Amino acid sequence: MRKTLLALSAVVFFSSSAALAQQKITFLTDAGPLGRHSVFFVALEKGHYKAEGLDVEILGGRGSAATIREVAAGAAQFGFADFGTLVLSRANENVPVKMIGIVYARAPHALMALKSSGISGPKDLVGKTLADTSASSNYILFPAYAKAAGIDPASVKWVFTDFNSLPGLLVTKQVHAIGQFSMGAPMLQSRTAGDDIVTLAYRDVGMEFYSNGVIASDKTLQSSPELARRFMRATRKGMEDAFKSPEAAGTAMKKYLPLLDANIIAGETAHVARLATTPETQRDGLAVLNRGKVEQTIAVMEANFKLGRKPTVDEVAYFDAK
Repeated sequence: MRKTLLALSAVVFFSSSAALAQQKITFLTDAGPLGRHSVFFVALEKGHYKAEGLDVEILGGRGSAATIREVAAGAAQFGFADFGTLVLSRANENVPVKMIGIVYARAPHALMALKSSGISGPKDLVGKTLADTSASSNYILFPAYAKAAGIDPASVKWVFTDFNSLPGLLVTKQVHAIGQFSMGAPMLQSRTAGDDIVTLAYRDVGMEFYSNGVIASDKTLQSSPELARRFMRATRKGMEDAFKSPEAAGTAMKKYLPLLDANIIAGETAHVARLATTPETQRDGLAVLNRGKVEQTIAVMEANFKLGRKPTVDEVAYFDAK
């Protein structure tokens, strides 16, 4: 009887220790972190990652291309990056990374200008100076936007800087427009002293495709497929909670990043909710990849860029992280 009790005690102790053990995970955003990334901080704050046995550290990245490279190199288990940039990375450099869950199911790519600049449409960009980070998907996809808008991509001048310097360059009128995702308007508007922000969204000229989502390396997906499922289960819950109450998401994220404005976080979160909610995600679930939309994204890249080769759907997307 005593041996049985000791055995049961050992099992209970082992189970409790296993339940308390948390796997350390590094998650790298594409920039910031910014208010648009609140869904991940909500998942952290509400304990969704912890419930999946994950101790997640969220770090800011230096653009989608850089985040893709760092995830491929094992510097982070998961990242947040643009799907089009991932397709280009796989096609031209065979970077071993896949998308495992989509957040921006509609394209948020945009250029933003001050109304006082006189820019109101794509043709007004001709002869102007634009700024972005060199690894930004806004910059990488600009030739496709220019082609769709009927302007010569070479008709603008680009200057490159770090992400955090972009708003200052715009507000002080050192450049005419900057590359930004469309949900960045609330933050920029707060810094313009009454000068309205003009948003030139890439989707307004017909560029509809998948944008940012969660990525993982082939190595992680081959060795730890359950890890990807656990991370996405928790992230999906964070999305659901954040979209139900963007204001609460702002409060939650500000606990981790006190310098951010909770109202701007809420505004960006509400915008992300609109990008994330499509007929496909309403039917299949938030963040769930749709094979047809992945094919469409590859087609957009193929039509607008010279690819070393056309990657297959399964080379760039992983559908088993639901």
